[in-house]
Parts: sequence; structure tokens; C-alpha cells
Amino acid sequence: MYAYVYQKDYIYHSELVLKNQRIIMSNHVDIEFHTCYSNFLTIMYDTKEEVQRAYKIMKEGSKTIYQLEATPYSSCRVVFVDKFGIRWGIMTEQTER
Repeated sequence: MYAYVYQKDYIYHSELVLKNQRIIMSNHVDIEFHTCYSNFLTIMYDTKEEVQRAYKIMKEGSKTIYQLEATPYSSCRVVFVDKFGIRWGIMTEQTER
């Protein structure tokens, strides 16, 4: 019971399915938690509106590292650490849209 009470604020199991591949993520409470800023997941979208929409959904409780902005390699990019301590990059792969 103690492990359950302690783990209630963490992700026990989550999955992302991309075609035939499953990416599974979870928190492990048997080791000390540290936020890692050097590793992160990147999601590529076709338009800046899609980037803005995804960030709006994911930004609650997050810490933004690079604000939504255009760069020489992307029409819209944002980098942040979500409320679970995962660093994300959300961007377009081109500069036109």
C-alpha cells in the first residue's frame, strides 16, 4: 500500500503507438528522481498552428526553455520541460509554414 500512495503522483504506465512501434514510458519510484535537461523528445508538425495547438495542450505546469518563435530552421519552435520532468521540442521542419 505504501508504494501505491507514493506513486499516485507519478506516471505508472503510458504508451505512444507510432505505426507498428510502441513507446512506453513510466516513472520508477525506487530510484531518486532527477530532471534531465540534456535528453528530450521532439515532435515535428507541418504548420506553426499545429505546433501552437500542441504546446497549448502540453504547457500546463511546464517550464519553457525556448519560447514559441521562428528560427532559421523552423517556422515555429518551442522547447520546454513538462510537469513530469520530460524535455520536449515541438517544431515545424521547414521555414515556410
